[in-house]
Amino acid sequence: RGHWFGDWAAGMQGAGLGSAWALDRLHGNMFGPGRSEFVFSVTRDDVRYRIPHRLLVLCGRDVYHPAETAREIARIAGPRRAALIEEWRDVGPEKLAAAERSIDEFLSDGRGSVLA
Repeated sequence: RGHWFGDWAAGMQGAGLGSAWALDRLHGNMFGPGRSEFVFSVTRDDVRYRIPHRLLVLCGRDVYHPAETAREIARIAGPRRAALIEEWRDVGPEKLAAAERSIDEFLSDGRGSVLA
C-alpha cells in the first residue's frame, strides 16, 4: 500500500474501523492486478452496455477524481442515459443552486432504466 491508501488504511485500522485483512482486500480490489484502468467500479464496456439505469455524473476536480473521467463516463453513456453536472463544488450560491436544480430534475423525472 505505497500511496495515499496506506495512510488512510492505517487511520481506519487505528480507529477500529477496519481490520488489516479487510483493508488489504479493499486495496487489492481497488488497485490490484486485473483492475480496470478506467474507474474502480466499472469498465468502459459496463458504462456502454451493462448499466441499465440513468447515471447522474458529478465532475470531480482533483487527481483522484479527474473531471475528464466524469466527462468520459457521460460521453460513453450518451445524453439519454447520463446527466453531467460540471460545476457543483465550491462554486458560489448561483452555480450551486443550478446544480441543485439539475439534481432535483434528474431524480424526479421518473425515467429509471433506459436500456431495453
